[in-house]
Amino acid sequence: REPFRYRPLPDNRVHQVVEGDTLFDLAGRYFAPLQRACGYWWVIADFQPDPIVDPTLSPVTGSLLIIPATRILTDVILTEGRRGGAQ
Repeated sequence: REPFRYRPLPDNRVHQVVEGDTLFDLAGRYFAPLQRACGYWWVIADFQPDPIVDPTLSPVTGSLLIIPATRILTDVILTEGRRGGAQ
């Protein structure tokens, strides 16, 4: 798949990492209206100005993560053209 890289968008959200945060849990929180929202952890990993290359590592407490708006996930990242019709 083609990664969707960071873009400065007006509805990006900034999350300051607290102890115990995981990409899986953050995706579940920020993309909650979507079914199986936790499964979109890779969107958060890809969307950082410096993409997270090892998502098995916990984010560093106190660091800032940029979270794209749910509309960017649904209307841009997950469109048929970007997925190549598969998934």
